[in-house]
Amino acid sequence: MDLRLLRTVERLGWTLLLGMSLPAVPLLGAPVGLGFLAGGALALASYACLVRVGRGLLAATGSGALAWWWLGSALRHLAAFAVLALLFSRGGVHPLAVAAGLGVLPVVLIALGLRPSPEG
Repeated sequence: MDLRLLRTVERLGWTLLLGMSLPAVPLLGAPVGLGFLAGGALALASYACLVRVGRGLLAATGSGALAWWWLGSALRHLAAFAVLALLFSRGGVHPLAVAAGLGVLPVVLIALGLRPSPEG
């Protein structure tokens, strides 16, 4: 299993994020642009962590592999909640923009799933 899909998702995700958040700053204000960028960065980082932890689980052998996966998954969720709490408590980002930024990852994954297969 290679990391080509992860690299493609990251490349397209960052392209979409920057393409939408940079124009949002002068048009809608810095809190909206930064919120969109922060939410998308959080989604892409969480996905990258999920892929790497899952890859490690598939490569691992032994009875403790699943326990490590659960621990990694729990830490990933705790880190995401901590980042969201920090973003919202500081008040520098718009909450709806953060939610829109979190929605970038599903859009990228669906777009990649709809593209034609290179073999077919």
